[in-house]
Amino acid sequence: MDERALSDLCDGLEALIRRLHPDGPRLDLAPSRAEFVAALAAIDDERSHDLGPSQGSLTREDALRIRSSKFVASLLPPGMFADPGVRREIARTVRALAEAALGPLAASRYLDRA
Repeated sequence: MDERALSDLCDGLEALIRRLHPDGPRLDLAPSRAEFVAALAAIDDERSHDLGPSQGSLTREDALRIRSSKFVASLLPPGMFADPGVRREIARTVRALAEAALGPLAASRYLDRA
């Protein structure tokens, strides 16, 4: 993922956190954002993910979506992620941000179940 796409992804996740969190505008997200960016380095290592969906483990796109969702959930107040509406909003937003960063995403056998 290039620098611009990474920055746009992080900006979108920050906006989501600020929108969902009751204290959103007052949060200092810089340290958390830096940790998240460092964690994404493993996702860019294509040797650690399947190249195609048929091989049975997580794809790079799945890993990005999972890490992004966990990042958002970790910064929300305790119990907030238990709300199905919040989880759906996070999943929708994270998928849109991942598509913007990586291009169109194929349906994930793990994340896009009905």
